[in-house]
Amino acid sequence: MKIKNWKTFKNEVTFSMEASRERKHSNQVARLSSMYGKRRVLPAAAIFGYNAAGKTSLLEALSFLKNLVVIGTQVNQAIPVRSYQLDQECSHAPTFIELRIVKEGHIYRYAVSLTRGYVEKEQLFLERTRSEELIFSRLGDRVEFGKMYDTERHRFIAESTRRNQLFLHNAVEQNAESFRPAFDWFAAVLRIEGVEDHGAPYTSVLVRDDFRQFINEKLRDYGTGAEELSLDHVPKEAIGVPVEFLDSALAAVPPGEEGSIQIRVDKGDAKGPEIYIIMVRDSFADYYKATLRHRCSDGEGIRFEMGEESTGTQRLVELLPIFFDLCAKGTPEHSHELVWLIDELGRSFHTSMTLGLVREYLDSCNSNTRHQLIFTTHDLLLMSDDSMRRDELWVCSKDPTEGSEVVCIGKHPRTRTDSDILKLYMEEVYR
Repeated sequence: MKIKNWKTFKNEVTFSMEASRERKHSNQVARLSSMYGKRRVLPAAAIFGYNAAGKTSLLEALSFLKNLVVIGTQVNQAIPVRSYQLDQECSHAPTFIELRIVKEGHIYRYAVSLTRGYVEKEQLFLERTRSEELIFSRLGDRVEFGKMYDTERHRFIAESTRRNQLFLHNAVEQNAESFRPAFDWFAAVLRIEGVEDHGAPYTSVLVRDDFRQFINEKLRDYGTGAEELSLDHVPKEAIGVPVEFLDSALAAVPPGEEGSIQIRVDKGDAKGPEIYIIMVRDSFADYYKATLRHRCSDGEGIRFEMGEESTGTQRLVELLPIFFDLCAKGTPEHSHELVWLIDELGRSFHTSMTLGLVREYLDSCNSNTRHQLIFTTHDLLLMSDDSMRRDELWVCSKDPTEGSEVVCIGKHPRTRTDSDILKLYMEEVYR
């Protein structure tokens, strides 16, 4: 990934998941199709850095582009791009984002350059063994297609694409299937867990028996004191929110389809909110309340509201569905290609919990794995832990006048095989 003039990033920076020649944990590194030679892809990346260094901004660039591709913009809506604000020239210049993505064994290169008013440039290429095949290249209102994609229908779609709209979004919205692989990477493969997301995208997995077994094991393994996640049927009225709000939430599930909704209700008398899950099947809704079961000294069980649990336990319950999926224990449709971005993975966690989650995920990876985990963290012990390769460790830093930059520890000239990288980090060598 390359970004320029995005939030805290003034100059062009590069973040890559392509493996170096490092031999450590080579069995966990994914191998690509033979047409790409010896190129290999890493299963994980940890991004470190001081507060406000730009770690979150890096992930937000991907979140921004995902929304622009999948959801799009409305007529006359400004593109919600956030340029670097500490330089007047940057505030009027376009923001640039380029990605190389793997979908169904093929590498695509997708790049956009845009301002709040219009898309200046948009390109999509399919990488071959030693060359690139043009799919489309857009400059302003003009779109050029590669030989295999130059059809009357595609030209018509190009003419109907608004200046504030990505052609990739408009093309797939009009059922131009030739462009769907790249679109589907953003829509289905790329998944994002921000600090305020609370695991909401994975609500439906909470009612599955195989996941319940998984989470109950982890609650015990990590010493939370809880033994079991309980989901109890409750009447609609027990949730304690206006009926109009619930009806509006339920309307988001298309008629005849299955869906799930997480409702978090702050009752004002607990550390955190009460958690309710709404499962929709065949246009009927079932309502559940989530609690955690503890064992008393007399052997009897007692249930705690989620808000009565520590913030670390709440966070663990939010993230375990993601790791259930990443460790290939999730549903088949989600277990093939998956890229998860998690902001502040170790927030409210003891170090052993963070290390345990990362180790279990990495231990599940092999040369055929098509899962990736990219996360920001302040847990510095990951630097000295043996579970991660050095080319999986990154540092984000910020210069007062030149903005943020990101550096791969494994590719830094000061990093040697015998280097104490935690010591070098604390000495600010990687800034």
